[in-house]
Formats: sequence, structure tokens, C-alpha cells
Amino acid sequence: MDIILAGESAYRYWMKSRRGPSAAIPVPYKYSLSVTREDIAAIAFDHGLTAPIDLLITQESNRRYDDGFTCHFERTGRVSCIVPIHEGFAVASPELCFLQLARSANLQELIFYGFRLCSSYRFNEFSPTGMETVEPLMTVSSARTLLTRLSHCHGSKAALTALGFVIENAASPKEIEAAMRLCLPYHLGGYKLPKLELNPEIPLSKAAQRALGRPSLKPDFFWREAKLLAEYQSDLTHLNPDQYNYDLKRMNVFASMGYKQIYIGSNHLSDYSAMDQLANDIAKLLGKRIRPSQTDFFSRQAQLVRTIRRLNDERI
Repeated sequence: MDIILAGESAYRYWMKSRRGPSAAIPVPYKYSLSVTREDIAAIAFDHGLTAPIDLLITQESNRRYDDGFTCHFERTGRVSCIVPIHEGFAVASPELCFLQLARSANLQELIFYGFRLCSSYRFNEFSPTGMETVEPLMTVSSARTLLTRLSHCHGSKAALTALGFVIENAASPKEIEAAMRLCLPYHLGGYKLPKLELNPEIPLSKAAQRALGRPSLKPDFFWREAKLLAEYQSDLTHLNPDQYNYDLKRMNVFASMGYKQIYIGSNHLSDYSAMDQLANDIAKLLGKRIRPSQTDFFSRQAQLVRTIRRLNDERI
């Protein structure tokens, strides 16, 4: 195999293809670059990538720079971190891609990339919601394993730091935004609420199973210790009476099982004062207080929102 996508090019490839771990078995990095600009342009065209294309090479002496591509060299030894796609073409694994992104992204951006690589959705213009459910490309555990094995590589420390804030299984861009804004520390523009779970499966009591006709439910956001769950209500919610009635029954089921509930709406994400109120309401339910010490907390918060929305707006 000759062409190996790396860095941002690999990230964009994975976002577009969404080949999950079961279809992406990595192998050791042992290929060499022996391709022309025309070969690279053809791969870029086939996969909807734009120049410059980031490529991996196996000999640092082979490093080349061109307006069409950039070469990256990795000392990965026998660590399996390259995913063969087809003859003549391979891609850095999502975990290696995350490490490589750490060399150019700031911490807020890198945390977003981690959320996205561990998410369970992709954009689909033909879906009623504009998205569809897919298998996550990586997990926090799989990324930590690779980063630990490649701790000598540039970017591994920053990647591990970012990974500590990543939450798996986001099912929409709004879930990523809400989770990052609620849980990141003050210095990164978040409210420093305890880390939550996204879309965890909660087994139902027998009575609840009879009421809903299913064995479990998945709330959007869940603070397990406090038995607090939150649901995101988008503008598409309650399009018909059946959906409204089901949501009401679902709410009653959770209440009967002793769970506290709160709703997150699009208004919370679009209005800073509404988001402040929501964060404080959640903090009270968790027995916490929000007390940022940074005098420029609002500007940090605004920077976080700009970063998340810029990356979400790319819709990849």
C-alpha cells in the first residue's frame, strides 16, 4: 500500500466513511510513499478531500512538501495503527488520527475531535432529522491504549489531556455542544459540572417495561450518581400527538423509578443567560455550585461556543 492518509485528511475521511472498528482492523505501519501527485489527486477526488492532503511516510528522509500534500513521519514501531482500505490506499486509525490532530489543534478543538470520533451519528441529508445512527469510530479506552503505547510521539501528552474530557456516544451535534459546555472546566469555558454519560442504556422495572413495551431506555444525558437525567428537546420534538404522549409516558416511567429529570432546549444553547440558568439548575440537583474564578469567564465561554459551532458547521 502506498498512499496513507494522516492527520486532518484522515479525520475527514473517517467522518465521511464512518467505517466502525469492526470494519477497520489496523495493522503495523510499514508502507512507503511511492506515488505521484496524480495518484494523490485521484484519492482526494474519490473521497471528497481537499488539498493539502496529509500523508504518512515511513522514512523521514522521504519527507516532501508541496502545495497539494504534506508528508508526516511517525515512529510507531510495530504498533498496529494503520487501516488498509483497498490496494494502494490506507488511512491512519482514528486513534492515531486523534494523536496527529493534537499537534495542530488547540485543547478545545481537540476535545471536540475526540467527542466526534467517539460519537454515534453521521450526517445524512436524506434522513428526516438530517442524521443517522452509526457505530463509533473509536472509544476513550482504545484511544488511551494507543496513546499510552505511543507516549514517545509528539502530541501524545496533549491528546491524553484532551481525552480526559471526552465523553463517548454523542448522538447529535447539539449533544456534543451541551456536554462540552456543561462539563468542561472553567478555564476552557465550561461550567465544570460532574462528568455525565451520553445515551446510556438504563434497564426498566417490570412495570415500566409493561408500560412502554421495551426493556430499557436511553436518556440523552445522565448523571448516574445523582440519578439525574436530561433530555434535549430540539425544534423537531413533538411533531405529533403520538410522540408527545410517548414522551409523557417515558417521563412518568423515569419518575416512578426515582429519577430526577430536566430538559435542555435549543433556547438554552442559543442564549447565554438561559444556559447560565440551566447550568445552575442542574448544579443544584447535583448538590454542586458553579463558581468560576476567572474574571474573563464569559469570554472563555464565548470562545468555546465559537469553536464548537465552527467545527459543527462543517457537517462532516
